Amino acid sequence: MRIALIGAIVLVLAAGIGATTLSVVPSSDSEPLRPIQVTAPQVTAPPPPAAD
Repeated sequence: MRIALIGAIVLVLAAGIGATTLSVVPSSDSEPLRPIQVTAPQVTAPPPPAAD
């Protein structure tokens, strides 16, 4: 009997945590996620030293 009671409590806690997570983090955002595009800065080589 004690094991059934503990199991029921664990299920209720898990359901509460799941419901809280879904309410905090909505699964359907108004704007879908877009891939992040990272552009590297253009690096140019320094000019060669002037021959004197």
